[in-house]
Amino acid sequence: MTHTRRDFLRRCGSGALIAAATVPRPAASGRLVAEAVDHVDVWRETGRYGGWPANHGMWAWGDELLVGFTAGVLRTGDPMRHPIDRSAGEQQALARSRDGGRTWTLEAPATLQTRAWR
Repeated sequence: MTHTRRDFLRRCGSGALIAAATVPRPAASGRLVAEAVDHVDVWRETGRYGGWPANHGMWAWGDELLVGFTAGVLRTGDPMRHPIDRSAGEQQALARSRDGGRTWTLEAPATLQTRAWR
């Protein structure tokens, strides 16, 4: 059975950003191959939606990672639209990891906000 992102959001009932980190290792051929993948929650809050990290960007400096995304109130019911309640407002957020993606903290600098967060 195939599950969509919307099915996942309905089941978990919370907004979530999830990251997968691969650990490259040199193979016998000298090429890098990914041996392990760890999936971690970057941000999760019941009743909230997090999306569009590709639109906001991701940066890396050694073990420090920074990813931007939009956070809002979760609204399901319309399979043709993203499950975010735009009438409740949106928050531009950053998630930062200083340990290579194992743990994350949420930042919401005032300079990123385009309108009042409710």
